[in-house]
Amino acid sequence: MSELRVDNIVSADGTAAPTYSQGVIVGSGKTFTVRGDVDFQSGANVSGAVTFSSLSIASGFSVTGVITATSFVGNVTGNVTGNASTATLATNAQGLSGSPDITVTNVSAQDVQVGGALTVTGNLTVNGTQTIINTTNVEITDPLVGIGSGNTTDSQADGDGIQIYGATNKTFTYNDTKKAFEANIPIAPNESRFITGAEKTALISGNTATLTYNSSSANVAICTNSTGDITLDVNGIPTSSDFDNHAVTFTVIATSTSGIARTCTAVNMNGVAKTIKWAGGSLENAVSGLTTTAGYTIYGFTGINTVGSASTTDNYEVFGVASGGFY
Repeated sequence: MSELRVDNIVSADGTAAPTYSQGVIVGSGKTFTVRGDVDFQSGANVSGAVTFSSLSIASGFSVTGVITATSFVGNVTGNVTGNASTATLATNAQGLSGSPDITVTNVSAQDVQVGGALTVTGNLTVNGTQTIINTTNVEITDPLVGIGSGNTTDSQADGDGIQIYGATNKTFTYNDTKKAFEANIPIAPNESRFITGAEKTALISGNTATLTYNSSSANVAICTNSTGDITLDVNGIPTSSDFDNHAVTFTVIATSTSGIARTCTAVNMNGVAKTIKWAGGSLENAVSGLTTTAGYTIYGFTGINTVGSASTTDNYEVFGVASGGFY
């Protein structure tokens, strides 16, 4: 068997690398290793494994074995198996076309942009500070959508809800003080019936029944231990234009004390003393035959905005009616 041993092979004039016009044959199971740059011209075909420090691939280059190189320049078509550890020198990493099947254990990238449709068959977890969805329609199959999943107490859920952007933002949020949902605009359901309902009451001791409209307080005061006539003091009534042409209602349940029937004779709205227009024309006529010395008398008040402006509670008329004989 002949053997050629040389330190270097160059072209005939000694200025360039030689050209193997008849090709190079590497024995089966052997690896062809090149420590310099290699440029394969169009039509080159390698059937064994090759290892390069740098590889420039021309059109038509075909390798049926394994290619190993520090860097690749050109397009690779076919099945690629191995690890793409870095692409720090690439200004545009591309070259996979058609419908390739890519299986990876983990993908880590700074920014990812998908030009077409993206389907995720498994779970999708997004870790960040903001999620922006710029679409015309959003459809969710889940019948229950969770908000604030990191909350573990009701106080942490305070303020959680839905916000709709507009000239002024519209919100529907949970208020932990009220233990209820609240909206910053009126709610106008198409269905006017209530399946169930309950009015919250405030138990008040003394002669002044203080209520706050639309808050964690109540619109019904149960007065106990009063020593004289009762004054209803209502605060927090809206004075903004979106409350024009509205009416508000309040109730005082007076408990007789010391054998004396107690009455509610005065109403203040946001600190403004109101003249009560009693059913029957006077308090005496309103309560005639209704009060009891050992029971309850119910006084109902309705404040009606009669001039169409809620800018001040001076614009409200207050109407009163009494129901008695409860013992």
